[in-house]
Amino acid sequence: MNSDEKQLFDIRTNEEWRRLGATAENRPTITINRAEVPEHIQHLIPHVERWAIGCDVTLGDYFDQQSEADINEFFHAVSPFREAIDQWVDESPQTDAKTYFRIMLAAHCEADCHRSGRERAKELQAKLATNAARPPVTKQPDADGYLRCPCCERVFTIRDHIVWDGHRHRCGQRIIINLHT
Repeated sequence: MNSDEKQLFDIRTNEEWRRLGATAENRPTITINRAEVPEHIQHLIPHVERWAIGCDVTLGDYFDQQSEADINEFFHAVSPFREAIDQWVDESPQTDAKTYFRIMLAAHCEADCHRSGRERAKELQAKLATNAARPPVTKQPDADGYLRCPCCERVFTIRDHIVWDGHRHRCGQRIIINLHT
């Protein structure tokens, strides 16, 4: 067997896979049948046809060749529809369109990882400012010191100084701790 022959379940480095053709230039062309897609998400078909790349090596190579603006545009275009897509792809019967939308959702997760720290920081600052403007809420921790943040719904302990500063949860919500039952 030649070392350049692909075998099922081959284990190779990304560089070896690229040498064998797993590159952005060789990604498959995808065409979605609009009739298989609900009307409220049909506008995402161009994103699916562009970003639904099932091979991780090829997808990584594709991301490396895209601008930060393109990745951010993809991320923000799909984000509001994730729940609707998830619900639709889980319904029977399964179709090629649903499979490609599922693959595109994996690329969407990857896009979130590729977005710049500056954009993520800006989004977090806006969220924190909104949450910090909320009125304080009085909460009582359970017997072990845990409580659920009324803003983000995360459970935390008041002993965890990484998420609780004594006045605010890390999401920005001000909480007044009532230690008396």
